[in-house]
Amino acid sequence: MVKRQSGFTLIEVLVTVVLFMLVMLLLFRGVTAVTTTVSLGQRQSSLHRNLKTVERVMRNDVEGLLVHPNWPVFVGDLAATPPALALAFLKYRTGSEGDTETEWVQYWIEAHPEEARLRQWVRYAEPADNRAGYNGDWWTQITPDQMQEEVLVDDLIQIQCQVWTRGGQVPVLSTVTQQVEAVDVNLFLTDPPIPLVLTPVTNQLQRMWQEKGGWAHFRMRPQIQPGPVWEVLP
Repeated sequence: MVKRQSGFTLIEVLVTVVLFMLVMLLLFRGVTAVTTTVSLGQRQSSLHRNLKTVERVMRNDVEGLLVHPNWPVFVGDLAATPPALALAFLKYRTGSEGDTETEWVQYWIEAHPEEARLRQWVRYAEPADNRAGYNGDWWTQITPDQMQEEVLVDDLIQIQCQVWTRGGQVPVLSTVTQQVEAVDVNLFLTDPPIPLVLTPVTNQLQRMWQEKGGWAHFRMRPQIQPGPVWEVLP
């Protein structure tokens, strides 16, 4: 009688190893998928917040826009090499206690500090009383280097800003002395980590997909009408 030795055969060991590797591969893919989904969700949430922040701030400014005889609106050229002034105007509002406030607001594009293909969208605001002593072109008296700027959003792919009056769209590098009817904005953003793009494209929608970004379009209308309010302005 031959006594059988206890243990596993080579085939049994190999089958066990293969099954173990398959289970580990499935687990790894599952964890990777969950991580990717979470990262994508965080990225989309960040993009949504950034887009809404720009819309909220600009809408609040434009709703208080007022075309004053001595304070014309300036429409800049966003296609120019940064820094490029995009929009400058007088903002008027009534405070919670009935007091009035006026600000001179400017928006412009700056170069991104790290990524040459991207831009920054910057806002500057100063009480109109502080600028009452300036003469000439309001939009060129203070340069971006001298301003206390607020970077509304970086990682900007492109922003398009169109100003409309009753006479139609205002051309770039123009001053507006008529009442502004609407301001349209198209905003294209991305968010780190920004994918490596080997063959950049110029179409903004294609760039948005390449760089895993997002976009928004919104129209804003001034709520302040000219009239007696001029008497309280500097």
